[in-house]
Parts: sequence; structure tokens; C-alpha cells
Amino acid sequence: MVRRYEGKNVELKKYTWKEKEKDIAKKIGGKRVYGSGNLWFEKGDIKLKDTLVEVKTTDKKSISVKLSVLKKIEKEAYKSGRKPILILDIRGHRYIVVKLEEML
Repeated sequence: MVRRYEGKNVELKKYTWKEKEKDIAKKIGGKRVYGSGNLWFEKGDIKLKDTLVEVKTTDKKSISVKLSVLKKIEKEAYKSGRKPILILDIRGHRYIVVKLEEML
């Protein structure tokens, strides 16, 4: 994949979702969950001491997140005694979604 950066064409490595999760886990000091949350006893993609992180990635220009997905993440996090966080990776640009009440 080639993108323009500072007036130059730059070749970007195409990361898999698993590589992205590993990279994010390392950057935030968490541990990637084996199976990426698809096991009944291990939910979420990344765990921190008090936080359960779900990661959604895309190489498209946008991503949509349904309320049902946010509620699922919230339920899984609270069941394990953690706070829910959603990280969106849109073409390598990363954003964190946190429920307002978690910030108060």
C-alpha cells in the first residue's frame, strides 16, 4: 500500500489484525488475549490490570460501531471486574472510545 506523506509516496507495511493487536498491547502495557476473545472464559482482545480492551481494525476510510457491540464489550468487561475500552484502528490511525461515565 502506498500513501502520500510529506509530499512523497511512502510504502506502508500491511499489518494483520493480530499484529495490530500485539502492537497496541505492547504500547499500552497490556497482554493480548489468546484467541482474541473467542473463548467463553477469555473475552476481549487485550487485558490490563483494570481494563478490558476490544480492538476493531480496518484499512477502509471509515468504520462503524453498533450500540450492540459497545454493550457487549461493556458487559464482558464488567463481568471480569474491568473497565471497557474500544480501540479503533482506521488505516493505522488509532482512537480510544471510552464511556463517559468511566471518565467521571
